[in-house]
Amino acid sequence: MKLAETVSLVFYLMFFIGWYMAFSDSLAYSIAQSRAKSQVQAKIKHSKAKDKKSDKMGINEYLEDMLAIVEGKRKPGAVIKFYELSAILGIFGFFGANIILTAKVAPLAAIIGLCLPLAYYRSKLQEIRNEASMEGEILATELLNNYKVSFHNILEAIRNTAETLSAEEAPHSKRMLLQLAHEFNTVSTKEDVEKAVERFKFGINTTWASLLATNIELAQTEGLVITSSMEDLISSIIKARKAKEEIKRQGSEGRTMLKYLVPAIYIITVISGTGVFDMTLGEFFHKQFRTDTGSTWFVIVIATYIGSILFANFISKEKMDI
Repeated sequence: MKLAETVSLVFYLMFFIGWYMAFSDSLAYSIAQSRAKSQVQAKIKHSKAKDKKSDKMGINEYLEDMLAIVEGKRKPGAVIKFYELSAILGIFGFFGANIILTAKVAPLAAIIGLCLPLAYYRSKLQEIRNEASMEGEILATELLNNYKVSFHNILEAIRNTAETLSAEEAPHSKRMLLQLAHEFNTVSTKEDVEKAVERFKFGINTTWASLLATNIELAQTEGLVITSSMEDLISSIIKARKAKEEIKRQGSEGRTMLKYLVPAIYIITVISGTGVFDMTLGEFFHKQFRTDTGSTWFVIVIATYIGSILFANFISKEKMDI
C-alpha cells in the first residue's frame, strides 16, 4: 500500500471516528447530562449564597410555617390563635399559682404558661422534621423516577410523586409534596416559586432537603435537567441512611432514666420527709406548696423536668442528613 493511500485511510478513519463521537446518542446524552449537572451545581452554589443573605424569617412568618407543618395545613388566623392560647395559659398560670401556691411564684408560673405553646409546637416540629428526614431516600428516588417518566416535567413529577408515595412509608413527604404541588398550581412569578420551595425546605430542614428544593426550583423556573444531580443526591442520602442505622443501635437508657428517675426521686423525698423527719403528709405538702421557698423550688423542678424531657426528645432523634 502506497504512502498516499495509507494517509488517506487514516484520515477517513479519523473522520468516521470523529463523526461517531460527535453524533453518538450515548455520548451526546452523557455530554448533555454533564453540562446539566455543572449548571445545577453552579446554581446550587449561587442559591446557597443567596439563602445566607435572606435566611432571616420574621416571627410571624416562622410561627405560620411552624403551625402549618404541625397542623398539616395552613389555617387562616392560626398565628393569632397561637398568641391567644399563649396569653390564656400565661394568665391561667399567674392566677392559678396565686390560688394554689404563693404570690411570689405567680410571675414564674405565668412565664411558663406563656412559653408552653411555643415549646409544644417547636417540639412537634422537630419530631416531624426528624421523621421526615428519614424519608429522603424514598422521596428523592420516587421523584426522580416520575421526573424521568414525565419527560423532565418537574410539576407533573411532583404531582405524580405526591399521589404514589406511600402514606405509611413517607407520610410527611407526601403531605409536603401535595402542598408544594398545590402552591405551584397557583403561583405566577419566580418569587412565588421560591417562597413555595422555601416552605417545603422549612418542613424538613436538612441539607439534602435544601439540595432537593434547589433542584426542584431550578427545574421549575429555568427548565434545567436535574437527573444527574438528583442521582448524586440519592447516592449521598443512601450513605447517610446507613450511617444513621449504625448510630441508631445505641441504647436509650439515658432517656429512660431521665423520664422515670425524677418522679421516683420526688416520691422518695415524700417518703423521707414523712418517715425520717417525722412530718405528716399535711405538714410536708404545706411546706412544699404553701411556702415561698417550697413552691418556688417545686415549680422550678417541674419546669426543668418538662424542659429536660423535651430537650432529650429533641436531641435523641437526630435527623438523617448528608
